[in-house]
Amino acid sequence: MPKASVLACSLLIVFTFAPQTWRTAQAFELTGEERQHLAKLSPLTYCVDPDWMPFGRITPQGRHEGIVADFIQQFSELLQAPLRLQPTESWAESLQLVQQGECDLIPALNASPNRAKYLNFTEPYISSAVVLVARSDSEYLSGFPALNGKTLGIVKGYIFEELIQRNYPGIRLIYVPSVRDAFLQVSQGKLDATVSSLLEATRHIQQEGLSNLKIAGETDFVHQLRVGIRKDDPLLATIFQRLISSFPPELSNQIMRRWFSVKLERQVNYKIILQLLAVCSLILGFLVYRNRTIARFNQQLAKANDRLKERNKRLEKLSQRDSLTATSNRLKVCTELQHQLEHRNNYNSPLTVTLVDVDRFRQINLDFGHSVGDQVLIEVAQLIADQLNDWDRLGRWEGDSFLILSPDTTLEDGQALADKLERLSSQQSFYEGATLQLTCCCQPSQPGESLAQLTDRLERAMAQRKEEKLAAVD
Repeated sequence: MPKASVLACSLLIVFTFAPQTWRTAQAFELTGEERQHLAKLSPLTYCVDPDWMPFGRITPQGRHEGIVADFIQQFSELLQAPLRLQPTESWAESLQLVQQGECDLIPALNASPNRAKYLNFTEPYISSAVVLVARSDSEYLSGFPALNGKTLGIVKGYIFEELIQRNYPGIRLIYVPSVRDAFLQVSQGKLDATVSSLLEATRHIQQEGLSNLKIAGETDFVHQLRVGIRKDDPLLATIFQRLISSFPPELSNQIMRRWFSVKLERQVNYKIILQLLAVCSLILGFLVYRNRTIARFNQQLAKANDRLKERNKRLEKLSQRDSLTATSNRLKVCTELQHQLEHRNNYNSPLTVTLVDVDRFRQINLDFGHSVGDQVLIEVAQLIADQLNDWDRLGRWEGDSFLILSPDTTLEDGQALADKLERLSSQQSFYEGATLQLTCCCQPSQPGESLAQLTDRLERAMAQRKEEKLAAVD
């Protein structure tokens, strides 16, 4: 193939897929001193966690990929300086290399007093809530204190190690090679729980098919990922601080969205690359049909983009729904509850939350079988949904319990709904003649109350209500 033709094909691919960052590059200007400093250090070396998806990993081929890798690419373009990966086998090794001066920086980590001894930090550019993950049959975990005396799997050198050793000595830390190993060991019952960001938890549970795991509780800790620069180079730290401060928010959002549906996008990208190569071949062999070929390609690309948008919409909807009852799953209902709590605190509007539990559901499974139990849960969800207002939200909280969010609703109105559901359930015969009784517990949100505080108070109230009903029967 002639060199000019190869160059033409390469330019076609580059200008089709290169991120449009040239406008944002103008907002970040290096001084002469900073350019000389970067040139003297070139190439800058960085170390990462080799197994921390979706934030990043090092592939068997030695390639860095993930959210942080995409940010690194943009950093390199804005700095007009190469950033070279220093491969490592573990996160602990990465921390050791940067302390020894063999890495100039770590592009994504939390700040801590211990790390501040050998690193300077920029302001955070990625934030992610941190949750506790346990088996589906475990109890609710109200933060790290609930793990006292239990085993918690973490990766050696993670920020949680320092935090837990300092504040929660009663937790039994078990070190694992990677976050994925921690999830698998919790699923197999070898560990009581693990801790990870919400992004990691969602990805591992879905991709590994770990249906027996759940997000069992929240923590007060939030990942505030920053660039850590070796302590002996304050000018390099200043450069990266200015880079992070001027980094375009829309570009950050674009990177994050890309990794929310990375598997689907990769499939389409390979297809597009093959189509581009086909177009290049047609340009070389059939210049007469150039205009017709480009028009046909553009039409196919538009259709592919339309299909991608539709599939992403379906994927997003499926990720927010409980597969059995078609109600919102726990992750979705927690997100909506957090939104309603913020609205309640900003506008001082009432919010009532109702927990609905199926009494003695285990006995239904024993008497009729799990398939009948599943059908009963579907009918219970429908019974609840039929009584709700348009503004109410229903989600599956745990195996046999549901959560109702009632914004702009007083406790009196919420209790009326709860009483009605209990009465209707006792009058209805469910699938295969199964009979059951619902227990409903209402709680109003309180000013300044967090999601964890409200749900903990609601579950304790439900436990008390169950004890009262049991005592009344006896």
